[in-house]
Amino acid sequence: MRFLIWTGLEESLTEAVSVEVGDGRLEASGTQIGADPVPFRVDYRLRCADRFVTRELGAVATAEGWPAPPTAPSRWRRPLERAAG
Repeated sequence: MRFLIWTGLEESLTEAVSVEVGDGRLEASGTQIGADPVPFRVDYRLRCADRFVTRELGAVATAEGWPAPPTAPSRWRRPLERAAG
């Protein structure tokens, strides 16, 4: 597992992520914190398997003035298609 941190160049932005890569798969979870247009936080998780094809992507964004995240996880599903080539 690798732990990475970086900052944005053009705005007040910082991100930290834990990444695990191996044998055609990838798992990452992280947090992005920014200040423009209002202070915000985004927590996310990405899971790829079978030649790095995305299997799961989840994110929760919070900021002052935004609605609170739901207490039960909401689900949004979109079929993924491979690009030709």
